[in-house]
Amino acid sequence: MSEASALERLSIPPESDSAPPIDEVLTAREEQRNFRLTVVNGIMTGGPSMLFEPTTVVAALIIHLNGSQALVGLVCGLVSLGWVWPQLFVANWIEPKPRKLFVYHITAGVRVGSLAAIAVLMWVLRHNLPGWFLYAMIALLFVCWSGNGFSAVGWYDVFSKIIPGSKRPVVFAWRQTGAGVVALLAGLVVSWALGSGSGMTFPTNYFFLLALMTALTAVGIGAFSLVHEPADYHTAERRRPWKQYFRFGTEIMRHDHNYRCLFFGQVSFGLGVMATPFLVPFLIREVGIDDSVIGVLMAVAAGTDLLVNIYWGHLGTRRGNRSVLVQASRLASLAPLAALTVLFVPPATILGLDARVVLVAASLVVSRVGGSGIGVGRMNYLLDIAPQGVRPSYVGFMNTFSTFSILVPIVAGKVIDTAGYLPVFATAAVFGIVTIAAFIRLDHLPNGQANGEFRAQPSPADAPAGARAHEGS
Repeated sequence: MSEASALERLSIPPESDSAPPIDEVLTAREEQRNFRLTVVNGIMTGGPSMLFEPTTVVAALIIHLNGSQALVGLVCGLVSLGWVWPQLFVANWIEPKPRKLFVYHITAGVRVGSLAAIAVLMWVLRHNLPGWFLYAMIALLFVCWSGNGFSAVGWYDVFSKIIPGSKRPVVFAWRQTGAGVVALLAGLVVSWALGSGSGMTFPTNYFFLLALMTALTAVGIGAFSLVHEPADYHTAERRRPWKQYFRFGTEIMRHDHNYRCLFFGQVSFGLGVMATPFLVPFLIREVGIDDSVIGVLMAVAAGTDLLVNIYWGHLGTRRGNRSVLVQASRLASLAPLAALTVLFVPPATILGLDARVVLVAASLVVSRVGGSGIGVGRMNYLLDIAPQGVRPSYVGFMNTFSTFSILVPIVAGKVIDTAGYLPVFATAAVFGIVTIAAFIRLDHLPNGQANGEFRAQPSPADAPAGARAHEGS
């Protein structure tokens, strides 16, 4: 069966050359405003997140609350689970709707409210944190991360309409560069707050970091809530039945070579960086570093990332998103190798610094910088290959198919508790190389060019509601 005939049953609404209604065409002023708000959104939700980042600050807090490495892994797994579990259901719900920004509005209060609730609990109980606080904090963080996942599908669909494909790498570069500046400052704030110079004691110092992150994140969420979203007239008239919808996802995976390679690259990348959440706990328990060093490590990683993000945007605009993915995966593959080397280095100093701290810093830097590049390239490449009208499904299925990778940090933490760091760090190094192989197999697509591979005639139930949506011009 040919690709066209196989996907003809999927009822993808066809492209249309008709122009959208004049009131749905974005003016130049609206485009510029949307551009600025989208950049502010990325800066103020990305950079401040380092103040209470799961793999560093939260991991350290868990260790101080007598949590295990397995619990650190659980938290990292819940980050992924919260991001993934709502997306498939949200995608099928909102796909026929001409506007999707309302989903972002719904989750804004949930995301900010859950963070604020943790801060309130931490402040009220600061004199003697009870044992149940750790689990309440993890539960509320999961609510926040689930809110992120709930809003993500709508966010990417809105983003694809308000930002032309040729400008997306530039937008992501500005978002991540600005977030890098804030993250660099956040690292310095973390170092100050967790050090003796701040005058704050535990857990007031961690409360301060969480409260500051919550306030800044609220600004970022509010920024994107103000963008002007044009209606999408290239949609199905009604939601697909679930049986047909699940078949749709499996057919995409079977017949879209680029989608399949992107998926395997995403999964192997998650396995390749599974050592990262355990680097800070390793330094705390095995090396005995002071908490203030955590902020220094974060600042070094953020500062390097800041410089490289400009390059990712330039590379994506000039040579396409595949080039970003290939080069970023090559860089990211060095992270688990550096982490593995830490286990074989005896206590020694390099310019007055413990060699193990230097190697951990190197691993965190290349993990963050490579991960940023993969983040820029992966979603932009996905938006390039997703046919008009089914972008929410392409995003939702991509993340849902990766659900099993949620178990990776949980299992890794358990393995470390029982067998040590070597099995986890060595396995991560192998998958760092596998990630490169997966992304090399992607087809090169001119920047912003949609994949013309899947175009099928609609069934009467899924006939398009109108003309093709106007994309960001």
